Amino acid sequence: MNHSTRGFTIVELLIVIVVIAILASITIVAYNGIQNSAHDASVQSDISNFAKKIEIERVQSADGQYPTSLTPAMGFAFAQGSYDTSGFNLYYCYNPTTNKLAFGVASKTGNSWSYTTDDGVRPYTGRIYGSNTCGLIDSSWGGAGIVNLNGYTTGGGWASWTN
Repeated sequence: MNHSTRGFTIVELLIVIVVIAILASITIVAYNGIQNSAHDASVQSDISNFAKKIEIERVQSADGQYPTSLTPAMGFAFAQGSYDTSGFNLYYCYNPTTNKLAFGVASKTGNSWSYTTDDGVRPYTGRIYGSNTCGLIDSSWGGAGIVNLNGYTTGGGWASWTN
């Protein structure tokens, strides 16, 4: 009797499964990297837009000072899904004596950025907090000029009008 068997051996099937698993893991790693880059780019774009709107408010104010409070009329919008949600993630600080502005943000990727009127947008090494944000412009945390769009002054969450 001549039996002809067709099909794949178990070894051939295992090789195909291993190759597919390797390709899937490469794809997942690449996707996560692209997604993290998108979150960071979104946060940096928000910083630039926020700085422009704050600067417009300063120019339009009667005294030429940065705003002491932020309002819905200022039209802020943030890609909230790109920010760190483990704590406060956006700090706004101004120094009324020197008329300087700083803010710091934390992305959900773990990266942080700061903005000052002198230096513009820069990566920030470490976790951004209110005290180190204000320290960038020689102002003190807890004094005048502190606003959290996600923090103490808005009840622990994003201000409803920052969407």
